[in-house]
Formats: sequence, structure tokens, C-alpha cells
Amino acid sequence: TCSNAPAVVACYRFAEVTGETEWLARGNAILDWTLANLQDPADGLMWDGMNANGEINERKWTYNTALTLRALADVSRDAASLQRAVEMGRAALAHWQDAETGALKDDAQFAHLLTDALLYVDSRTGTGEFRPAVLRALTYLHDHGRDELGHYSGRWEAQADGRWSKWQLIHMASAVRGYLQAAK
Repeated sequence: TCSNAPAVVACYRFAEVTGETEWLARGNAILDWTLANLQDPADGLMWDGMNANGEINERKWTYNTALTLRALADVSRDAASLQRAVEMGRAALAHWQDAETGALKDDAQFAHLLTDALLYVDSRTGTGEFRPAVLRALTYLHDHGRDELGHYSGRWEAQADGRWSKWQLIHMASAVRGYLQAAK
């Protein structure tokens, strides 16, 4: 999933930009295989990947599910696919969003992809179903995830207490990306 889902999203974008339908066919084939082989039937979320021996890494990261649901919601897909994206979005929030705080429980560089994907699904359905959950996660991040210098943690559910001893620019970029998409 970690390679396939981004490839599907890229194929759909190439098809949109170039008008070449072969990209849609490639994206659809990759997505169909990924869903058939790497989607956990128990909760509908995506496993991380499969090695050359066919062994599945059942680790779940927000970005694997995020990019898959983004692909399912693509404008080139049908209404059933969009409904599947909605169901996957609900499952993702049930799995990763802390019911009490609203925080997303995953690495920063992955969590923003889930907020982006959920907002994209909302743009396709017109319902705004996921926006409140996204805003809740971003509000928690803003209110609790920044240290006294404005640095963000590598995890979106972390609470700042003074200064982070370790931070990276990608953590701040992920927060900014989340805020930007929510502001649109």
C-alpha cells in the first residue's frame, strides 16, 4: 500500500492532466489489486505492504489508508467507490482519532495525509461529514502539539511540555499542510 496508493493517485492525476485514459486503467488495476490483497477485512483499513515472499506487513499507518481512500474518491471513480471511501474514512477516524481529545494518533508526516484525504472526500460528497473531525484534530494539534518555540512533535497526539528535545522541519510542514487544507 505504501507504494501502490500514491501510484494510483498519481495515475489519476496524470489522466486528468493529460487526458490519456491509459493512466486511469493503470490506476484502477493497481487500486483493485491493492484493495484485494492489502485491505484488512476486519476493519477496512489498509495494511502497510507485502514482501516478495507474499508475507503481509499488517502494520497500519494513516497514510496508507489516506491515499487509498483518496484514490477511491477520485473524480474518475463511480458512486460506489465514493461510498467505499466514506466508509474507509469513518473506519480511519474510529481507529486513529482519540475520542476524548480529537487528536490523530500517528506520525506527523502521515497524519496530514489523512486530514487531506478526508477533506477531499468531503469535497466529493458535499456533505462535510469529515470536516468537524479534521478541525478537532487540528485544534488539538494547535493547542497542545506546539512547544514554547512553536515547534511541533513528530506525533500529532503528543502534548508539549516546555520545549521539544527533538523536532524536525517535516513535523512543522505537516502541521502547516493540515492547517492550509482546512482553511480552503
